[in-house]
Amino acid sequence: MDAALRRLSDTYAVKLAALDQASCQIHPRGDAAAWSVQDVVEHLILTYRESVAQVEKYLRRGVPTTRKANWKQVAAKVLVIDMGVFPRGQPAPEFVCPGKCGLDCMDGDALAALLREELNRLDMELMRCGEAFHAKPFASHFRFGPLSAEQWRRFHVVHGRLHLAQITEIQKQIAR
Repeated sequence: MDAALRRLSDTYAVKLAALDQASCQIHPRGDAAAWSVQDVVEHLILTYRESVAQVEKYLRRGVPTTRKANWKQVAAKVLVIDMGVFPRGQPAPEFVCPGKCGLDCMDGDALAALLREELNRLDMELMRCGEAFHAKPFASHFRFGPLSAEQWRRFHVVHGRLHLAQITEIQKQIAR
């Protein structure tokens, strides 16, 4: 696995290790609309699966996208992928909101293992894309426009770090 993705996965494993099944299901402030730890991990898994589906489409085609990024996508790409800043408060797109995987209640270790498995699958597909398309942008992300394999990885690292901070906040609220 790519070193940055491995570090992200390892950080999640450490962060989630002490959480039992019940703790992973607690919604902050008792608000059912606020994501639990399991909801956060499920959201990440859904983003990995969505990305895998997107990049596999271009692998099957064998040719990169011909789309060009618009100015909003260019600005978002510079902020998130180049600078590593993921703005807080952005609502997740419906297709990656928790509740779509049908997961049973899981403890932190099981969530970390599932996250690593899905992240590894994503990385394997991105390696294939890197071999096929080299450093060229090949698949379009709805927010950033066309991305290379390395840019897809960078997006997932920055996105994953954002949600690590969210889990830290949830854990603080659970401890209170």
